[in-house]
Amino acid sequence: MACKKEAATPADDKTNKIPESVAGVPVLPNYYQIPAPGHSADGANIAITDINGNGKPDIFLMIEDAPVGPNQYRYVVAYDVNENGVATTVSGVKYVQAPGDYAEGSGMAIGDIDRNGVPDLILMSYDAPPGPNQFRYKVGLNLNINGDAALWTNYYTIPGVSDDGQGAAIALGDIDDNGLQDLILVAGDGPATGELRYQIAFNLNNVGQASTVLPAGVTLNHVASYMQGVGVALADLNGDRKQEVFFMGYDNPLGPNEFRCLTGTFNKQGVLESRSNGYESYTGICDESQGAGIAVYDIDRDGIKDMVFMADDNPPGANAFRYYVGFQLTKNRIRNTWVPAYFN
Repeated sequence: MACKKEAATPADDKTNKIPESVAGVPVLPNYYQIPAPGHSADGANIAITDINGNGKPDIFLMIEDAPVGPNQYRYVVAYDVNENGVATTVSGVKYVQAPGDYAEGSGMAIGDIDRNGVPDLILMSYDAPPGPNQFRYKVGLNLNINGDAALWTNYYTIPGVSDDGQGAAIALGDIDDNGLQDLILVAGDGPATGELRYQIAFNLNNVGQASTVLPAGVTLNHVASYMQGVGVALADLNGDRKQEVFFMGYDNPLGPNEFRCLTGTFNKQGVLESRSNGYESYTGICDESQGAGIAVYDIDRDGIKDMVFMADDNPPGANAFRYYVGFQLTKNRIRNTWVPAYFN
């Protein structure tokens, strides 16, 4: 996932980014840092839930560790974050075997897949064999209050959307509004296009296997020629039973990285019936990353959803999770997008 910084293309040059005044971006965000469990990763991501049912969000942070030999998911849980996103305590590292030796992105999502009132966890690798890539995921059923699964399923495979990935991500939501969880799978295509592309797996059964998928992957805008992570999040932000979606590419130009977000709204067939007018740029939190993600959740418990940006910082030595919060997602009708009103 770590990319050499090349000369920026015109689309990636800082002079062409959306003005800070439009995106509402702080120049130097106050980010929080938690040690990441590894020095080299093929991806990283974030998911949020209230795992212990006490009304306070818990943030799951994951890397796909990439040693010599088989990869391994490693995640920690930042428990009981306060209204600013600061964790009370952080769990020890939890380990789950990944499906291969090499991936071009990793994703994580939490939802009640088997509809028993207990959260379930999905971990995904964008597997990169010779030829077309594949999304491969497994489900950890019935998380306990510590974030450990009672049972892990076998891996499921969904055809990928590119041969050359620059990050991948997943999110759960009821896109077709029938009471069953659907899974959106996103990948960043290689530098030749710099596009985000997605697939949707509809109607997961009680162990996470999809009933149907879209006939083919869907291509979105060019976001960045060089990405060091991808994110996606789903949420019904206005109560109309339609899922708003946030697509993010973590741009890697010369100098500091930045988050670039597209938004839209799905109809019940998984087609974007509205899309933002271009992407919004948000300040990055490192110069080199081995994965990134976004999540939507009501962090400050005021009834309005917030957005959390995360990156797996990759300095010399051990990696570190870094994240910050954009509060009160609000519709910007001029740009037809959802943006945070302010930042922590």
